[in-house]
Amino acid sequence: MNKKTAFIVVFFFASACVFDHLTTIYGMGMPSLTEKNPAVLFLVGCGLWHLAEMLLIAVGAFAGLFMVRFKSSEATMLSMKTFTAAGLVRLCVGLQNLVVIANALG
Repeated sequence: MNKKTAFIVVFFFASACVFDHLTTIYGMGMPSLTEKNPAVLFLVGCGLWHLAEMLLIAVGAFAGLFMVRFKSSEATMLSMKTFTAAGLVRLCVGLQNLVVIANALG
């Protein structure tokens, strides 16, 4: 995997995480919606949810960029596949949030 592709994968991961976070924030601000994720509820209750999300995104992106530096293509490929999968999950969750928000508004 070349470095340009790896950078795109890391950017996709970070962007999908931010998208999920922003749609969750918006949805949680709507009185007709409630958050069901117990981990999010726990972190919100402790006042740590935003910090935990930002740390997850930053550490994830830096770890991905760090993996790009390795010469081992197997390690880089595995980490980039993991970042792609995690990014796809967060993108799907963000899109699900949008559907829930649209249904609540409509």
